[in-house]
Amino acid sequence: MAAATSYSSLTNTLQKAVGLLDPDRAELKATVLRQCDRIANPTLRIAVFGPFYYGKSTLLNALLGGKTLPIDLVPTTGAAITVHYGPELTSRITLADGRILEEPGTDLLQRYATLDEQRRLRQEVTAVAVGCPHPLLQPGVELIDLPGTDDQDAQNQLVYTTLLE
Repeated sequence: MAAATSYSSLTNTLQKAVGLLDPDRAELKATVLRQCDRIANPTLRIAVFGPFYYGKSTLLNALLGGKTLPIDLVPTTGAAITVHYGPELTSRITLADGRILEEPGTDLLQRYATLDEQRRLRQEVTAVAVGCPHPLLQPGVELIDLPGTDDQDAQNQLVYTTLLE
Protein backbone atom coordinates (compact mmCIF):
# COMPACT_ATOMS: atom_id res chain seq x y z
CA MET A 1 0.00 0.00 0.00
CA ALA A 2 2.88 2.40 0.76
CA ALA A 3 4.27 1.95 -2.76
CA ALA A 4 0.89 2.80 -4.30
CA THR A 5 0.72 5.96 -2.18
CA SER A 6 4.26 6.93 -3.21
CA TYR A 7 3.43 6.41 -6.89
CA SER A 8 0.25 8.43 -6.51
CA SER A 9 2.15 11.26 -4.83
CA LEU A 10 4.84 11.17 -7.53
CA THR A 11 2.36 11.28 -10.40
CA ASN A 12 0.37 14.09 -8.77
CA THR A 13 3.55 16.13 -8.34
CA LEU A 14 4.64 15.48 -11.95
CA GLN A 15 1.22 16.40 -13.30
CA LYS A 16 1.32 19.71 -11.41
CA ALA A 17 4.92 20.42 -12.44
CA VAL A 18 4.25 19.79 -16.12
CA GLY A 19 1.96 22.83 -16.07
CA LEU A 20 4.99 24.99 -15.27
CA LEU A 21 6.84 23.98 -18.43
CA ASP A 22 7.23 26.42 -21.28
CA PRO A 23 4.30 26.12 -23.76
CA ASP A 24 6.85 25.29 -26.49
CA ARG A 25 7.58 22.02 -24.67
CA ALA A 26 4.29 20.36 -25.70
CA GLU A 27 5.99 17.09 -26.68
CA LEU A 28 7.74 16.83 -23.30
CA LYS A 29 4.47 17.63 -21.50
CA ALA A 30 2.65 14.92 -23.44
CA THR A 31 5.39 12.38 -22.67
CA VAL A 32 5.35 13.16 -18.93
CA LEU A 33 1.55 12.91 -18.79
CA ARG A 34 1.60 9.58 -20.68
CA GLN A 35 4.15 8.20 -18.24
CA CYS A 36 2.09 9.39 -15.26
CA ASP A 37 -0.92 7.59 -16.71
CA ARG A 38 1.12 4.41 -17.13
CA ILE A 39 2.32 4.58 -13.52
CA ALA A 40 -1.23 5.12 -12.28
CA ASN A 41 -2.65 2.38 -14.54
CA PRO A 42 -0.01 -0.34 -14.91
CA THR A 43 -0.41 -2.63 -17.89
CA LEU A 44 1.52 -5.31 -19.69
CA ARG A 45 2.33 -3.79 -23.08
CA ILE A 46 3.25 -6.14 -25.91
CA ALA A 47 4.56 -4.42 -29.04
CA VAL A 48 4.73 -6.19 -32.39
CA PHE A 49 7.29 -4.75 -34.79
CA GLY A 50 9.28 -5.77 -37.83
CA PRO A 51 9.76 -4.89 -41.52
CA PHE A 52 6.83 -3.85 -43.70
CA TYR A 53 4.53 -6.59 -44.89
CA TYR A 54 5.67 -9.26 -42.46
CA GLY A 55 2.18 -9.93 -41.05
CA LYS A 56 2.29 -8.00 -37.77
CA SER A 57 -1.34 -6.83 -38.00
CA THR A 58 -2.42 -10.23 -39.35
CA LEU A 59 -0.80 -11.94 -36.34
CA LEU A 60 -2.59 -9.63 -33.89
CA ASN A 61 -5.92 -10.08 -35.71
CA ALA A 62 -5.51 -13.87 -35.44
CA LEU A 63 -4.72 -13.56 -31.73
CA LEU A 64 -7.81 -11.38 -31.20
CA GLY A 65 -10.01 -13.69 -33.30
CA GLY A 66 -11.20 -11.19 -35.92
CA LYS A 67 -10.33 -8.27 -38.18
CA THR A 68 -9.62 -5.67 -35.52
CA LEU A 69 -6.62 -4.02 -37.19
CA PRO A 70 -6.40 -2.83 -40.80
CA ILE A 71 -4.64 -5.17 -43.22
CA ASP A 72 -4.23 -5.05 -46.99
CA LEU A 73 -2.12 -6.48 -49.78
CA VAL A 74 0.22 -3.48 -49.48
CA PRO A 75 1.93 -2.09 -46.34
CA THR A 76 -0.87 -0.45 -44.36
CA THR A 77 -0.23 0.45 -40.70
CA GLY A 78 0.55 4.15 -40.48
CA ALA A 79 0.44 4.72 -36.72
CA ALA A 80 1.20 2.94 -33.47
CA ILE A 81 -2.18 1.34 -32.75
CA THR A 82 -2.75 0.43 -29.10
CA VAL A 83 -5.37 -2.27 -28.52
CA HIS A 84 -6.74 -2.39 -24.97
CA TYR A 85 -9.75 -3.94 -23.29
CA GLY A 86 -13.11 -2.28 -23.89
CA PRO A 87 -16.69 -3.54 -23.53
CA GLU A 88 -17.21 -3.21 -27.29
CA LEU A 89 -15.05 -2.74 -30.37
CA THR A 90 -14.34 1.01 -30.69
CA SER A 91 -11.72 3.19 -32.34
CA ARG A 92 -10.34 6.44 -30.93
CA ILE A 93 -8.10 8.82 -32.85
CA THR A 94 -6.36 11.79 -31.21
CA LEU A 95 -5.44 14.55 -33.66
CA ALA A 96 -2.58 17.03 -33.35
CA ASP A 97 -5.06 19.91 -32.93
CA GLY A 98 -6.46 18.20 -29.79
CA ARG A 99 -9.67 16.84 -31.32
CA ILE A 100 -10.63 13.29 -30.45
CA LEU A 101 -12.60 11.16 -32.88
CA GLU A 102 -14.30 8.05 -31.53
CA GLU A 103 -16.77 5.64 -33.07
CA PRO A 104 -17.87 2.00 -32.82
CA GLY A 105 -16.01 -0.54 -34.95
CA THR A 106 -12.76 0.02 -36.79
CA ASP A 107 -13.75 1.98 -39.94
CA LEU A 108 -12.11 5.03 -38.34
CA LEU A 109 -8.75 3.21 -38.52
CA GLN A 110 -8.97 2.94 -42.30
CA ARG A 111 -9.33 6.73 -42.52
CA TYR A 112 -6.71 7.79 -39.95
CA ALA A 113 -4.37 4.93 -38.94
CA THR A 114 -3.18 3.84 -42.37
CA LEU A 115 -0.42 5.29 -44.51
CA ASP A 116 -1.34 8.21 -46.78
CA GLU A 117 -1.22 8.08 -50.59
CA GLN A 118 2.58 8.59 -50.55
CA ARG A 119 2.96 5.73 -48.01
CA ARG A 120 3.85 8.15 -45.20
CA LEU A 121 2.60 8.52 -41.62
CA ARG A 122 -0.32 10.91 -41.22
CA GLN A 123 1.10 13.95 -39.41
CA GLU A 124 -2.29 15.05 -38.07
CA VAL A 125 -2.65 11.85 -35.96
CA THR A 126 -0.95 11.75 -32.55
CA ALA A 127 -2.55 8.62 -31.03
CA VAL A 128 -4.64 5.66 -32.14
CA ALA A 129 -6.42 3.34 -29.71
CA VAL A 130 -8.81 0.45 -30.15
CA GLY A 131 -11.05 -0.88 -27.41
CA CYS A 132 -11.64 -4.60 -27.89
CA PRO A 133 -13.74 -6.98 -25.75
CA HIS A 134 -11.26 -9.88 -25.97
CA PRO A 135 -10.65 -11.66 -22.62
CA LEU A 136 -6.86 -11.65 -23.18
CA LEU A 137 -6.91 -7.86 -22.78
CA GLN A 138 -9.13 -7.77 -19.70
CA PRO A 139 -6.43 -8.13 -17.02
CA GLY A 140 -4.59 -5.01 -18.24
CA VAL A 141 -2.80 -6.30 -21.34
CA GLU A 142 -2.25 -3.91 -24.25
CA LEU A 143 -1.15 -4.94 -27.73
CA ILE A 144 0.67 -2.39 -29.88
CA ASP A 145 0.67 -2.77 -33.65
CA LEU A 146 3.57 -0.75 -35.01
CA PRO A 147 4.24 0.40 -38.58
CA GLY A 148 6.76 -1.57 -40.58
CA THR A 149 10.41 -0.70 -40.35
CA ASP A 150 12.99 -0.44 -43.13
CA ASP A 151 10.89 1.85 -45.34
CA GLN A 152 10.91 5.49 -44.25
CA ASP A 153 12.73 7.30 -41.47
CA ALA A 154 9.51 8.61 -39.86
CA GLN A 155 8.16 5.08 -39.40
CA ASN A 156 11.49 3.85 -38.01
CA GLN A 157 11.56 6.76 -35.53
CA LEU A 158 7.98 6.07 -34.39
CA VAL A 159 8.80 2.40 -33.80
CA TYR A 160 12.01 3.28 -31.93
CA THR A 161 10.26 5.87 -29.72
CA THR A 162 7.36 3.56 -28.93
CA LEU A 163 9.68 0.70 -27.99
CA LEU A 164 11.64 2.97 -25.63
CA GLU A 165 8.43 3.92 -23.82
